[in-house]
Amino acid sequence: MSAKREAKLEEFLKQYELEDVRDYLENAQIQYGDLKNILTEEDLKEAVPPLGPRLRFREKLLSWRKSILGPDGESQLLPTNIEKSKETPPNLYYKAKQVLGKGLGTLLAETNRGRAILDQGKKQMYLSQNMKNDLISIILEEIFSTGITIKYSDFSLLLDEICCHLPGEEKCKDYYFISRDGKKNPSGKLYSKYKNRRSRIQLNLAQNELFEKYEDLENQTPVVSESDRIALSLKPSLNRDGNNWDLVCPYKII
Repeated sequence: MSAKREAKLEEFLKQYELEDVRDYLENAQIQYGDLKNILTEEDLKEAVPPLGPRLRFREKLLSWRKSILGPDGESQLLPTNIEKSKETPPNLYYKAKQVLGKGLGTLLAETNRGRAILDQGKKQMYLSQNMKNDLISIILEEIFSTGITIKYSDFSLLLDEICCHLPGEEKCKDYYFISRDGKKNPSGKLYSKYKNRRSRIQLNLAQNELFEKYEDLENQTPVVSESDRIALSLKPSLNRDGNNWDLVCPYKII
């Protein structure tokens, strides 16, 4: 460690009264420039193993990030295991499982696209536009492949879980769902795409049902009585030469 870098780290520790973690940082070979790259709880645990000093270090590190990066710096430090994080609202995942049948983290972990979204959520403040759309697509695929019907109130639960797994999306919640009061309709990409897709499915079902009824009518064979069958068989002969008039008379031939 260069003298300049060591001096900057020493200044940081003194400024935030963290001299008690100096030995842990040195053992982990943490330099001043590495502080900005400590992004997960696992990173913190490796840098400062004892819980007490680690909690104090985490608090000061967040404060330091905020001082040099603004409010966004504080949100970059993400817990590794979101579902076990103490920031997780109570019963959120139980409720979310009632919506999708499984937690969003479990759903995303099942596919390469989903795992990429989870990884990006841990490293970046927010998802790219393509990843936002991939996230919505994965949720909708799960909904329609399993035949789940989503109620209006379920969208708020889904939005809470999105923000809990991907904290950077807290700042763009309106992209996914906007709850409206009064006469205004709800909006947001997740809500509108769900409603549009569900409407298309219902329209296709109605059209298919109508086509099936029409085909059934076309395929129905008219019921012909015995007397009509005899009369129809005699009609060509009558049209041809007028024979057998006495035989044909008892029947009504049109």
